[in-house]
Amino acid sequence: MSALAQPRVAQSPLLILAAAMSTGILLSSQNTSHPRAVIIFNASIVVALAVLSIWLVLKKKPIAAPLLLVIGFIVTGLVLSLLEGRDVSTDRISRMYEEGLLSASDPVELTGTIDGQPEPASQSFYLTLRAERIRLKGVDRDAAGTILLLAHVRELAPEYEALELRHGARLRLLATLDREDNSRNPGVMPFTEYLERKGYDATGVIKSPLLIERLDDERVFLPLALLYESRERLQRRIHSLFSPETAGVLDAALLGNHYNISLGAAQRFRAGGTFHVLVISGFQIAFIGGVMLQVVRWFTKRRVLQVTIAGTFLWGYTIAVGHMGTHATSVALYPNLAYKPETDFAPIGVMIWGPVAIVARKDFPARDFREFVAYVKANDRKLNFTHAGVGSISFSCGLFFNSIIGAKPTSIPFSGLAGAMNALLGGQVDYMCDGGIANSVPHVGSGTIKPYAIGSESRSPSLPNVPTAKEAGLPEFDVTGWLALFAPKEIPKPILDKLTDALDKALDDDNTRKRLLDLGSEIPDKAKRGQQPLAVLVASEIARWTPIIKAANVKTD
Repeated sequence: MSALAQPRVAQSPLLILAAAMSTGILLSSQNTSHPRAVIIFNASIVVALAVLSIWLVLKKKPIAAPLLLVIGFIVTGLVLSLLEGRDVSTDRISRMYEEGLLSASDPVELTGTIDGQPEPASQSFYLTLRAERIRLKGVDRDAAGTILLLAHVRELAPEYEALELRHGARLRLLATLDREDNSRNPGVMPFTEYLERKGYDATGVIKSPLLIERLDDERVFLPLALLYESRERLQRRIHSLFSPETAGVLDAALLGNHYNISLGAAQRFRAGGTFHVLVISGFQIAFIGGVMLQVVRWFTKRRVLQVTIAGTFLWGYTIAVGHMGTHATSVALYPNLAYKPETDFAPIGVMIWGPVAIVARKDFPARDFREFVAYVKANDRKLNFTHAGVGSISFSCGLFFNSIIGAKPTSIPFSGLAGAMNALLGGQVDYMCDGGIANSVPHVGSGTIKPYAIGSESRSPSLPNVPTAKEAGLPEFDVTGWLALFAPKEIPKPILDKLTDALDKALDDDNTRKRLLDLGSEIPDKAKRGQQPLAVLVASEIARWTPIIKAANVKTD
């Protein structure tokens, strides 16, 4: 057998560029001072090298262009490292909070410039202000940073419109700011971290248009201003054509304004859980597909070819998240399933294991899992169990548990796990099998639901006082949920391998691991990661769940 061909550096341009950027980062470590002039100068070099590289490509200079590109990435790494290493200015709003100069709900006078158009919301709007000056406790000082401000409109819409709030408008206003970490559920990022990820130093509330003084307009980049205005016109057009709820969803999915979703729609999406997240994703994919279709029309007038190319583009860049419901129980639940989980996808790898838990309303009479099993068996005709809908993990696990103990309680379905959990919290249903204990952890801690057992082999660090079903006397209830990544089956093997490697590195990242563990998930060990272990898992799960579902005679019509 001939030896495998060794990869050449020239065949890995991304590796070369990554090495070039790393070199720039190492060079920046030799310079401890990071003046703005140095950063601007280096950024200018990056732009000049990029333009020159494009010119050399057009002139068919095959050696000089890549060389300049590599140099450009070295300088890019240098610039990014210099920016990262810059100390936070003492004028930053976030720095003022850290030093105790500002505290929660302090009234301040801010002077700054609006960045982007105001985002409409229900009976209100949001605007982003780049701070220039701040007056705090009677003292004026320079300020820097970005503030997200909320203004309630109601009957004051004409007054706000008269202020002509738009991108580039300078304002002086009175507002109350906030950056404090409030009490948040386990697994939810701290408020300060949320602000930093979004690029905000603080949030604030404007209580009246009378507290805003309109100043002059700052010079703006005209194409960007026109883009903002076009987006605003499109938003108004959407709201003129559709109902408020539909328009809010379209505004969020297509234009990125999540503030305008109505309370009713938000509650339904929250109750719908993963399904409604997929609906939003579907809107975004459809939007991208529509744009791609318009581009293809420039090159061909054949309708079939247009749709084929646009569809291939979308499908070729699609990665799916699957779980026990989509890739195992669905085979038995839906005889005419439009796909074959074992053969129609290329497995990338398992992302997480999700321990399942048997939980009940807080006043359920059983004191422990043994009493719970006995009580359910004796009173199953009087009890009900809830779940997130037929085919969900909570449904299948609940069905499995009931079949093991021989109980037939009334099934109460919801269109998502959030709705089922809310019913359990309200005492409207008796018990459920939580398909991922992250949903139960905060409620167990507050005593609003009663946990009895988890289905995994060992106890969960998130619920250390809750025994496994095996410990509690029901070893047959051995169930663990999972989430995994899948790609189109036609994906080239080298690309599939890169995706698998990327997932493996992500699961080894300390920050990623901490966040997943905080959410109550378990991270697969090395032996259970990768393509082959996932393929084996899907096959074994189908073989396991098919007879269970069929024996229960579940109807999906």
